[in-house]
Amino acid sequence: MSLIWPNKDPDELLDYSVDWTDVTIGLIINSIVWSVRSNVYAPEVVLEAGRDLTFATNSVRIDSIQNIAQALEGGKIAVIYVGGGIHGVDYTFICTCTTNINTVIQRAVILRCRNK
Repeated sequence: MSLIWPNKDPDELLDYSVDWTDVTIGLIINSIVWSVRSNVYAPEVVLEAGRDLTFATNSVRIDSIQNIAQALEGGKIAVIYVGGGIHGVDYTFICTCTTNINTVIQRAVILRCRNK
């Protein structure tokens, strides 16, 4: 089951988060990795902080969805600052959490990019 974040305008820079508190009781989060795919570009691509997803489809469409920065707040809340994107595209952000006992957990969240 995917969660859904509030819509984002392509011109906005917004922060979104995944709260791992209930899932990682008694564990320490060692790393967080964000990846993304869209309804236009299906392969999942790791989106490192400071990078954007630039690709060309058959219609030579460039995508500017960007991981401006990311953080782990309080050791349990993964935050991503998202910029860019294309109006009408639905993105699925996948947050992958690795714990101190090498447990790997993922959550997928849908982000719809729409002009306001």
